[in-house]
Amino acid sequence: MSEEQRYGGPAFQFEYHNQTGSYQDGFFGTGKLAPGASQQFAGMSLRDYFAAKAMQGLLACPDTKSGNPALYASNAYAYADAMLKERNK
Repeated sequence: MSEEQRYGGPAFQFEYHNQTGSYQDGFFGTGKLAPGASQQFAGMSLRDYFAAKAMQGLLACPDTKSGNPALYASNAYAYADAMLKERNK
């Protein structure tokens, strides 16, 4: 299985274009961005996004206050992996 299939590729990729006439600070401490230059960022993976949505649903259940957080995180990624598997069919 390819890395893109395993992680689903980027969920929220974006590109920043410096359309000013001066140098601008880059994102995430990447230095200065020259006028007319751009930076690309992949964002979180689709697998992480699916896991976050699954975790939201799992934690909406009232009995989670006394649950094991590691177990909920593991289950969230299991749901995410199942969603990616189904998506790649």
